[in-house]
Amino acid sequence: MFEEFIRKLHLIRIGYKIVSYRCECLDQYDNSFKKYTFYSAFGGTSAVKYEFNKWTHPLLNCGPLALFGSLRKALGYIRRCSRPFKVFKCFYIKSEFTMMHDENEWLEKEYVPEGTILADCIMLLLDDIEDNEY
Repeated sequence: MFEEFIRKLHLIRIGYKIVSYRCECLDQYDNSFKKYTFYSAFGGTSAVKYEFNKWTHPLLNCGPLALFGSLRKALGYIRRCSRPFKVFKCFYIKSEFTMMHDENEWLEKEYVPEGTILADCIMLLLDDIEDNEY
């Protein structure tokens, strides 16, 4: 187990993950105490749920996960969208797959935004990129 961890350690890279989010106020009298839940930006009903400092893997019969290799590409893409998103710095392990798929279809990489990287797993890091709600 430890040998596997060491072998994969050199494969870990840094990227930028766009996520959609839901916010819940946990106290009806104090709106400042909020809980955020983060999901794949475009997952629909098969959205992957992300947590901080934990590895996230594709859902069963789905994958790989998508992220951007540069902050500039992530922010450039997010500015064209109408939904609220956040961008987080993340760790990832690059996938050998060249296409994304969910339970129903395959999507070739040429149809995803420029700068997209496909990953076997992603870990959101706690610091988000400024206050970037779009």
